[in-house]
Amino acid sequence: MRLINILLLAMLFLPIFSFFTLSMSLADQIQIPPHYYFSISYNVTQGNGIDVIFYASSPITFMIMTPSQFYQFNQTDLSQSIYSTTTNSLSRFFPLKSGQYYIVFYNNISNNLVTLNYYILSRPLPTGIADYGLKVNNSVISPYIEKIKSVIGAVEINKLLAYNLTPPAGISQYSASIQLNVVLQVNTIGGSQQIWLQNVIQIDTNNNFYSFLDNIWNFTGKISILSNSTVKGNGIVYVTNNGNDYYAYGTNFSTLLIPSLKYLLINTSYTSQGPMISFGYMNQSGSPIWYDNVTILIPNTLSAYILVDGYNFTAGGLAYDAELILGGGGNGEFTFFNESNVELAMIYQYLNGTLAPPKFLFPFGLDTEESADNLYTVSYNGVYLATNGYQVINNLNENVSQLRFNVVNYTKATDQNFPYIFTINVSGGVLPYKLNVTISNSSGNELSGYTYVLFPSVSTYYLPLTPLSPSNYTVKIKLIDFNGNSKSYKFPLTINPPLKVQILNVTNYTDLVLPYFNFTSIISGGTKPYNITITISNDSGILSETYKIINYTSVAYYTVNMKGYSIGKYTIQIEVKDYAGSINISKYNFTINPNPYISTLVYTNETDKGLRGVIKAIGEGGSGSLIYYWYVNNSLVSSGIGDELYNFTPSNIGEYNITIMVKDVLGISSAKSVIIKVNPDPVAELSVPKTVIDSGAEFPVNVTVSLGTPPYYTSWYINGSYVGNGSIKELNLSNIGVYIITVTVRDSASYIINISKSVSIVPPPSLSVKEQTQGNFIQYNTSIALSASVNGGTNPYYLIFLNGKLVGNYSSTTQLQLKLQNGENNITLVAKDLWGKTAVKTLIVNSGYNYVGIGIIVGIILIIVIIVILVISKRK
Repeated sequence: MRLINILLLAMLFLPIFSFFTLSMSLADQIQIPPHYYFSISYNVTQGNGIDVIFYASSPITFMIMTPSQFYQFNQTDLSQSIYSTTTNSLSRFFPLKSGQYYIVFYNNISNNLVTLNYYILSRPLPTGIADYGLKVNNSVISPYIEKIKSVIGAVEINKLLAYNLTPPAGISQYSASIQLNVVLQVNTIGGSQQIWLQNVIQIDTNNNFYSFLDNIWNFTGKISILSNSTVKGNGIVYVTNNGNDYYAYGTNFSTLLIPSLKYLLINTSYTSQGPMISFGYMNQSGSPIWYDNVTILIPNTLSAYILVDGYNFTAGGLAYDAELILGGGGNGEFTFFNESNVELAMIYQYLNGTLAPPKFLFPFGLDTEESADNLYTVSYNGVYLATNGYQVINNLNENVSQLRFNVVNYTKATDQNFPYIFTINVSGGVLPYKLNVTISNSSGNELSGYTYVLFPSVSTYYLPLTPLSPSNYTVKIKLIDFNGNSKSYKFPLTINPPLKVQILNVTNYTDLVLPYFNFTSIISGGTKPYNITITISNDSGILSETYKIINYTSVAYYTVNMKGYSIGKYTIQIEVKDYAGSINISKYNFTINPNPYISTLVYTNETDKGLRGVIKAIGEGGSGSLIYYWYVNNSLVSSGIGDELYNFTPSNIGEYNITIMVKDVLGISSAKSVIIKVNPDPVAELSVPKTVIDSGAEFPVNVTVSLGTPPYYTSWYINGSYVGNGSIKELNLSNIGVYIITVTVRDSASYIINISKSVSIVPPPSLSVKEQTQGNFIQYNTSIALSASVNGGTNPYYLIFLNGKLVGNYSSTTQLQLKLQNGENNITLVAKDLWGKTAVKTLIVNSGYNYVGIGIIVGIILIIVIIVILVISKRK
């Protein structure tokens, strides 16, 4: 026998530099000539076996050998093996212990060149669901091709906890990822290119933080077409250490709520300048969120689509698969999952827009390296469950559970233009489900619609009813899974006229003592019962939800108690909501006023009989215009809106009780009372000391007041000119003449008395003196005769002093004879009147002997004596 020809596979190991990297699974397409074999040396590390999938163009012999068995086979073409079969396709998991094994494909059956597509997998592996473009039916593998526009990866995370003691650099020990990976086929005039697309949820499973990431790789195997000049999106192009280029972008981290349903989305389109890729996600309810829209410049593009191809591999030797898998957090990490309960589903949108599931699913991904040590996938209620364990179920499509569908809640009655709302619970069958709703009545009105249900769950749907008028209808809800299994329900539906609300008799204000808001509501249409919610707010926001009226069905008057609210302005919102959810909102301004009160009361507590006085009251607060009510001794004397003044003219003396009351439009009132004493009119008496007064003499004038209302206010006038006030006034008038002195007296009640008296102002006294001295031959000026007169002054009198001694007090003009003493005599006349004004006249008169006369007498006597002597002498 001739020697067996051997084909040895030189495996290419790619260094790990990218965030998400390529798988180490062995998959390829080779050709084996007749009587040649192809062998792979494979190390099983975890002791849980090898998963082998292959198909060949002709039957071949497939064997698994130990190293010693393979050595013998290689030498002799004869050997035992752990497993051996002759077939042209196989999909089987082989439980094996840890160690080295040889996998041999031997073309010894036919004389034809055999084309072999093979997939050799062993944990750790990216675990979940994957479409290889291969379908297994009764152990026969049939390849197929899918051209896809969009891929939806549904992920419900119920439990997830990963841990790796020694993760790669930059990766957390608790990190894990859920990846939607597909291959984009770009066909150009110059040939085809393959681009690997990744939409990833990266999760910190310890703290439940997550973010969305995308990667784009070149799968063509030629010089990379990825650069920052050819790829435009939110991210940038990075370069690995071995020169490979990849594009990446990520969102910010958020908190992951458990359980959580997320949809990973990859959508593609193209122009002649290249493909456009949108990476997005959806939450359980809501619209798609496209977090990165990427355009790749590839001129002369003819078409671009996501390709699943079980016949071929990419130009770079990688699988055309679509995969939704769990693995490590990045950088090729293998991680261990302490907990995993993650439900998965994958749905395609074909180029014609229809939705469909993958034709066949395997449990392991082929193209990504991030892997799980201990997960397996099982069919579960219409989806696929990735959970802890080491089983391998290659044919996930075998155990399709029965379709279960229930309508758990639905609208029995609603308002016109409101949606029809219903909740379904669906599981089992094959995704996607098509949900049809038809609404019809006897008049032929009909409305229908459908949607796709992408994941089995309890979900609520809204169908707009805008085209339908109020009437009774029948609703048919039908759900069909992808295989055509269906279940339907019928329910009655009443569509009521639109909700109509009238709010009447609304109060816009109240007083603090009456904290009530009143309104009347008239409600028609809509779907009963109605609920009324009243909220009260001010500038600070909602103060409280003060009142709820539940199951209201008719016209009613309502009062809302606002006790405890302070004075101020509020907004009252009346929300009427019917059973269908139709809402009518009315808003009103509402003011809580202070209770009415009298802030100012101006009056005099005493007045005079018959004197008119004005009493002023100012009312504040209250609601609306204030009405003033005036009472005198409890008898109403005046009233009116804004009647702040009352003219009070008492006709009798005594005490009066004056009451003022203010009342607002709500009937709230406030009053104040005062006592006013009414006195007799005042009486005044003016006193002037004399009617004739010296010029320049200071004299008092005095007024005495009695009765009336003290205190009194006195003003003095001279000839009509004001000179001062006070009950006593000192006057000093210098000009001669007649003056009118007037005093004006006003009491506190403003009663006025005027009294006048006249006075004559005369000059001060002046003295006129005439004197005549008398003497004899011996003595001169022995006496003096005085004639004195006084002019001016008031009742003047005068005094005469002689040499300092008073010699007389005279009250009128008189003549007086004074005897003078020898020597100098000082005669002083002092004229003085009643006001103390004086006039003084002084005379100096000398009195003495007349020595000439005496000399003459002595001479005469001497002559006589001489004569006598002579006579005598002669006689003798």
